[in-house]
Amino acid sequence: MANKVVYQVDENVAFLTLNRPEVVNALDPALSLELQECIQSIASNKDIKAVCLSGSGKGFCSGLDLKAFSGNLDKPSDILDKYFHPVILGLHKLPIPVIGKLKGMAAGAGASLLLACDMIIASENAGIAFSFMKIGLVPDCGATWFVKEKVGYNKAYEIFATGKTLSAKEALDLNLVNQVVPENDLDVTADEMSHCLSKGPGVALGLMKSNLRQSASPSLEEVLEIEAKAQDIAGATEDFREGVNAFIEKRMPNYQGK
Repeated sequence: MANKVVYQVDENVAFLTLNRPEVVNALDPALSLELQECIQSIASNKDIKAVCLSGSGKGFCSGLDLKAFSGNLDKPSDILDKYFHPVILGLHKLPIPVIGKLKGMAAGAGASLLLACDMIIASENAGIAFSFMKIGLVPDCGATWFVKEKVGYNKAYEIFATGKTLSAKEALDLNLVNQVVPENDLDVTADEMSHCLSKGPGVALGLMKSNLRQSASPSLEEVLEIEAKAQDIAGATEDFREGVNAFIEKRMPNYQGK
């Protein structure tokens, strides 16, 4: 069976590629655990000076694989704590630059994973969607923290409440991504940036990253806990069950506010 994360090292850069292209790299248990192992390996390898994270196929990541977790959705915080928080915090705490390469769509938890990167380079046809409300859940995996830090409360509320898909240009205007380039230039641009940063002053880059992270309040760890508790409440609602059923059945949900 093919690895669900392709892990390659070129010079001093680790390239991580989510590898479930048949489902737009949706996050299932195996992929998430494999990604944790890759991040731990990078953290223990002093020769790696930068990371480039991307998705295989036509998109970055479509978010949580609802079918893979369908039998274990009674307490979403357990899933978050076991599979996703270690990934988000792992990337967040790496003392080296992490570059996100966005082709196609990053949605839900996939968008949170993307925003855990220090810099994001997107192709012109890319998009970002925080579609949690469409299945009756709240933003998680750090989305609350990442988006509010970048765009402020009011715009974050609008993005989450509407679940609108943001184009690459809209994401750039909102400071959610750093650069937008033609799709044919994406690989070269992201790879060159990764190699460029890998040759920088590693100690200073790590300290600068730590200083920037610590200047935000509350911390990402605190927000992850807040999100997880709220997700348990949302996950126990009839609206959530209706949202999941509607998603699987490819129809519009009929929410009752219960």
